Order: sequence, then structure tokens, then C-alpha cells
Amino acid sequence: MRILLVDDSKAARRFLLRALDDAGVAHRTTEAEDGSTALNLLREKTFDLVLCDWNMPEINGVELLRIVRATGRKIRFGVISSLASGRDVEVALKSGADFVLAKPVQVPALRDAFAALERRSA
Repeated sequence: MRILLVDDSKAARRFLLRALDDAGVAHRTTEAEDGSTALNLLREKTFDLVLCDWNMPEINGVELLRIVRATGRKIRFGVISSLASGRDVEVALKSGADFVLAKPVQVPALRDAFAALERRSA
């Protein structure tokens, strides 16, 4: 799976890469440190999934999600939030997220999210 991993924290991106490996997700991952860089990469390359932090400067994760959805692209999109309350989850899902995970991401939750994506595409 080709994943675009978007988070303004390099440590958080490293943590997510390890979590993907620990969850058994076969992936080729490209990293972006902000929403603007992610948009440029999305114009240049093809990805199966965007895995994006909610809270980032300039273009946050939900804004990025809305921009991507407005283009009509059918790319899968997961939002990660340290504030994953019911309201945040609702906003992200209504904006077109395929799933929302709480930070710090737990491997079982990540595994479950990917299993749900596979079931939907089968």
C-alpha cells in the first residue's frame, strides 16, 4: 500500500511508521511535514491512503481532507487526532475521512482500521 504520511512532528511520523510495521501493514510510505507539502505530493504521485495528523499549522488535517475530497479523488483518508473526542470524530467523518484514530496511535486500533478498509474494498 502506498501511504502518504502527513504530520508536522518528525517523531510522530517515526512512531506511525513503526506502528504500521507492527500492525503488519505492507507499505511504501512517503512523508510530508505539512498540508502544503502533502498537496504538492498528491499532485505529483499516486497514493492508496493519506494518513494525516489533524493539528498542523497552515493547513490542518481536516482542511487537507476537505481539499482532497473537493477534487473528487477517491483516495482513502485517515485522520489522527490527540483530541479524538466524539465531536472531532464526527467532523472528520462528515468531511470524508475513512477512519479517525486517537493519538498516540495504538497498534490494535491501526490494525482494525486497515482491516475495515480491506472489508469495504472487497
